[in-house]
Amino acid sequence: MYLEPLPQRFPIPQIDTTARWGRRTRSLQRDPSMVALTHGLWAQWDGIIAPTDLQPWEVSALIASAVPHAAVSGLCAAAALQIPLMWGMNWVDGVLGQARTWTPWNPAPEIVVPNGHKLWRGNDVVVRKLAAHHTLQSGPWGSQVTAALPTLLALQKWQRGWRAVVAADNVLARAVDEAGQPLQLQPGDLMAQLHGIAPGTRGKALLFQALNQAAPNVWSPMETVLRLVVIELGAPPPAHNLPVVLSSGRKVYLDLAWKQRRKALEYNGKVHHLNWRQYRDEAGRLNELRDDGWDVRVVVMDDLQSRQRLMALRRWLRDLH
Repeated sequence: MYLEPLPQRFPIPQIDTTARWGRRTRSLQRDPSMVALTHGLWAQWDGIIAPTDLQPWEVSALIASAVPHAAVSGLCAAAALQIPLMWGMNWVDGVLGQARTWTPWNPAPEIVVPNGHKLWRGNDVVVRKLAAHHTLQSGPWGSQVTAALPTLLALQKWQRGWRAVVAADNVLARAVDEAGQPLQLQPGDLMAQLHGIAPGTRGKALLFQALNQAAPNVWSPMETVLRLVVIELGAPPPAHNLPVVLSSGRKVYLDLAWKQRRKALEYNGKVHHLNWRQYRDEAGRLNELRDDGWDVRVVVMDDLQSRQRLMALRRWLRDLH
């Protein structure tokens, strides 16, 4: 199971230690073509990038590409694999009756290395031991990145509850095989892999809890949040992105739907009011759905943050019981 990592924004640089560059540290620091990745390890880009332009996951990937058997891990692996890191939005904790689902994290580059492996490093890079459950996949600049499941496990340290469900949904929706072909994964597929990891592994119990609430075919974090909210309000689990062929012959997808009751929820986020063309298309699509007998309710973030609007949504969901 693989996720396509973020593309590398810059060409592959030459990376080596201070000693192998054959120059003093001060000389390297004054050279605009040199970027310090960590203590004693430098990359040369011929001045096309400043050190502050690199994201932590990019620094991790560059270090991992230069250090044998090292791999990007933790939060940096999640960022490289485009797994959502849901910071903020603490109001969702209250709506779902959850507490402390987010722990502040260290944004430093992070890698894993085999036990006893030597690494040029300072306090600016987090280095952990490569564990038995750390399966790896290819990443940017020829690096290795911890694969989806071990990355989800690591995320439980910082993101639990609904945030972990968002990450799991994302992995299920975006998983591909080694040839890059989509995998139709179900939560049980990830659970089966998780069962194979040693008992007592940090994050395992929490990830099981998240997978029990995960769902396939979820295309955005807010679709996950909306599903969890409507289930908390008493509705049965909906289908995600249900394909529906309208009487006009047009095929559309409903964010959350209960097919037998012909009821659906559509979440409208920022893109819907920033993109005028998409807004007009959405309006026409909703009209066609309603003309075909679908009861479609549009939800925006304010509907989930307001107690009064939540109660209105609960009333709309009543006949689904």
